[in-house]
Amino acid sequence: MANANDPAAAERRTQVAAILALLDAEDSYAACRAIEQGRTALEAAELYHAVAQPLYLQRKDVRGMIALSRAGIHLALTAADRVESSDAETARSLRGQAKTLAYDLGSNLWPGWQDEGIVLTPADLATGLEAARLNLRLAEELDRAALPRCNAHWLL
Repeated sequence: MANANDPAAAERRTQVAAILALLDAEDSYAACRAIEQGRTALEAAELYHAVAQPLYLQRKDVRGMIALSRAGIHLALTAADRVESSDAETARSLRGQAKTLAYDLGSNLWPGWQDEGIVLTPADLATGLEAARLNLRLAEELDRAALPRCNAHWLL
């Protein structure tokens, strides 16, 4: 867990707050642009994850969490494909971040949690299932250890 006095953690909290404010003031497209502007694809994918968490956990904003999680997954996977031949390690890191986003998206959209304030539609459930499938595929492609693979199977 990050120390409250950690400058990097403080900077991340500031970034997340700014993106959430932009999401409130404008729309998810503006938030995506702000997340990606001036950052590497990996940095942006990590920020997508950091923003998706409070959207679901604190704000109970399923629609926003889905929009930003899917945008982060798409960014990470397309960037990984672009750099695969020149930088396999970065491509692997990007796919790993896509896997993280997919796992949380699938988990958040599982109706078994019955989280207070969360209402899931049939479309949300379908999105969650798709994310769970992606998470498992990436766990296998990335040759993850037994526990992450087990978690991927559990989620599915």
